[in-house]
Amino acid sequence: MPILDDFLAMPVVLGITLQILKWIHPLKNCFYFSKFQLLVGWLYFSFLFEVLLSAWSDIYTADIWDVVCYGIGTIIFDRLINRKS
Repeated sequence: MPILDDFLAMPVVLGITLQILKWIHPLKNCFYFSKFQLLVGWLYFSFLFEVLLSAWSDIYTADIWDVVCYGIGTIIFDRLINRKS
């Protein structure tokens, strides 16, 4: 189920990153990602995995549907996990 991997990639990566930020600053329990930060994360992840790695190695292939799945995963993260405390 490779398509499920692409849907879950952004919620997992962003969720782990958000949790680490909360562990580093435990007294400031107000961390969440802005829309701009989520956009940058989605674009960075898409560029890294769909452009750079596919150009660097024949093992990886660029697929526009992966970028769409990363975007949907980012929206899911924003709606369900990325909450102001």
